Amino acid sequence: MSCSSCGKSNGLPRGCKGNGQCGVDGCSTYPVFDWLANMSLPADQEAFNVVELRFKNGRKEFFRNDEKLPLTLGEALVVEVDSGYDVGTLSMSGELVRLQIRKQQQTHRSDDFPKILRKASEDDMRLWEQLRDKEDEALLKAREVAQRLDLKMKFSDVEFQGDGQKGTFYYTADQ
Repeated sequence: MSCSSCGKSNGLPRGCKGNGQCGVDGCSTYPVFDWLANMSLPADQEAFNVVELRFKNGRKEFFRNDEKLPLTLGEALVVEVDSGYDVGTLSMSGELVRLQIRKQQQTHRSDDFPKILRKASEDDMRLWEQLRDKEDEALLKAREVAQRLDLKMKFSDVEFQGDGQKGTFYYTADQ
C-alpha cells in the first residue's frame, strides 16, 4: 500500500509531503521503522553520526555524516567511494545504525567508514539517472561478448557508480 501521489524530486518524496517519512511506507523500497525515533539520548551522549545507505539490488553500506547534515529517510546522498563518488538512498540513521553495526558484529569505529560528501543535487540525480538508463544496454553488450567468446557465464545485472567512473557487472559461472 502506498500514497496515491508519491514520487520523488531531488531525492525527497513529492506527493505525501512526508519529507522522507511516508506514513504508509510507499516512498521507500525497503522501509525501516525507527522505533527509537521518539526516545532522547542521555545528556552526555552525542547522536551517532553513521547512516546506512541503500544502493541498487538491495546493497547497503554505512557512511559517516561528519558535516552533521539534516537528513531524512529516502533522501539521495552523494558519498565517497574508492574511485570517486556514488549516489545512494538513506535507509537508516541514528541509534538504529549503531545497533545494526553491532548486530553484524562489525568492530569499526565511526571514523573507519567513508563519508557523506553532500546531498544529491539535481545535476547529480540527472547523471545518476542517465547512467541507470545505460545499464540495460551494457548488460546486453556483456552478454553478447560472453556468447561470442564462448564464455560459460551468465550476466544478471550491471550497476554504474554515480559518477560513471566504474561499472560493476554481476554474473554467475560454474568456473
